[in-house]
Amino acid sequence: MARSLPLPERWQTEPMTADHPLLSLENVVVTPHIGMYSKEAISAVSEICAENVVACLTGGELRNRVV
Repeated sequence: MARSLPLPERWQTEPMTADHPLLSLENVVVTPHIGMYSKEAISAVSEICAENVVACLTGGELRNRVV
């Protein structure tokens, strides 16, 4: 079963040093923030942003609103 654990977004030293303990674990995959960017992800985020602009201007409900 795959599990995920939220880790800090920033490390004391960036980039992470090659001898960082997390990198020695076989069950850990470490990616930079850019690791989540794909054409599909950028397109989806752009669409949500455009929908939110329209919603804001027309009094609609914002998607993924953080309060």
